[in-house]
Amino acid sequence: AYVSIVWMTITTVAEILADRNVKLFIHPSHNVPGDTTAHERLDAALTEYKRRVAGV
Repeated sequence: AYVSIVWMTITTVAEILADRNVKLFIHPSHNVPGDTTAHERLDAALTEYKRRVAGV
């Protein structure tokens, strides 16, 4: 039950942010065979994190 509540909270927050036109970053698994964009997506996500949260 706990995991269900956590996922419900995450999806509700994502819906609220999407309604406010906040760009949501979706990180598909890097373990997908043939994925050639994993490192680029991770680098972009870290750059955005630094911009938003760390103030770098």
